[in-house]
Amino acid sequence: MDIPFHACYNKGVSGSGHTVLSVNEVLSGNERGKEMSESEYMRACQSVMHDYPDVMTTQMVCNALHIDRKTVYRLVASGELPGAMPGKGYRISKSNVLNYLKVQHEKKNG
Repeated sequence: MDIPFHACYNKGVSGSGHTVLSVNEVLSGNERGKEMSESEYMRACQSVMHDYPDVMTTQMVCNALHIDRKTVYRLVASGELPGAMPGKGYRISKSNVLNYLKVQHEKKNG
């Protein structure tokens, strides 16, 4: 599943008073007029994901990637985004989210 890459800012998220960006918001090659290299892309992903815990809830993944909860469930069910359900909801490791983003970037850029 392709995630749309667009850039815009969400101001004041988490009451921190500073701008917090989603992964999609940071990773727009079109805003820069060129495609990001894989290393630039992964640095941007890691920068955005830095404030998220090592194990994320589905809602955190939704917020980070700006995708719907049903999309997260579909990605986990298909195995594209590995996750576990230790109790009431899925838990997804941050490293799995970063790996998913890397695979999507490689698919998009050949």
